[in-house]
Amino acid sequence: MFRTCLSAILTMLLAVSAMPTASAAIKNPIMRAATEQDPKPAEGKAMVVFLRPSGYGNTTAASLYLAPDDALIPLAVMYHHEKYAVLVDPGKHRFMVNGSKVLFLDAELEAGKRYYVTLRSEIGPGKAKFQLIPMAASPYARDSARSQVFAEAMARAQWIERAPKLDEWYAQHRLELEQRKADALRLWLDPEWTEAPRRTMGAAHALTEAP
Repeated sequence: MFRTCLSAILTMLLAVSAMPTASAAIKNPIMRAATEQDPKPAEGKAMVVFLRPSGYGNTTAASLYLAPDDALIPLAVMYHHEKYAVLVDPGKHRFMVNGSKVLFLDAELEAGKRYYVTLRSEIGPGKAKFQLIPMAASPYARDSARSQVFAEAMARAQWIERAPKLDEWYAQHRLELEQRKADALRLWLDPEWTEAPRRTMGAAHALTEAP
């Protein structure tokens, strides 16, 4: 089942970079501009890169988490034109995004591989909702990490990393977020629920080099 060793996961959180700018600090008050510009999977780890391109709800924050069955681990709060990377152990993981709705992405990851996920914004009740779209390794796939559109979006985005404010923000909202996760997960695991596709990420999305 999904990993629940919080200390091991938390020590492997990695955010990656662009040079700090004033606009970055203003745009995202929770995170900060990262200092590492060339992220790579560490030995025995998989690397997942999240990209939020421009789109509907640019002013709405999307918060990301690792969401094993019995825990919720904050990864990042993202605005448009931002990208963030995290290192995790190989194996099964569940990622979660929170907007007007909570949705998940189930993944089975290999050590040494890179995976790319787009936060796609859509109109939701009151504010934007976000889907986690795994980008395929094949250049012929509809959502491909090797497409020109994805390459251009990555080039425009700025790397961000965790900052102390993320933990402060999460502490203030933890109870609400844990309840939202529990409610959404019941639907996600219900085989009769069809409101949103249950996307998965695995071998078809693994890359050995940056696209």
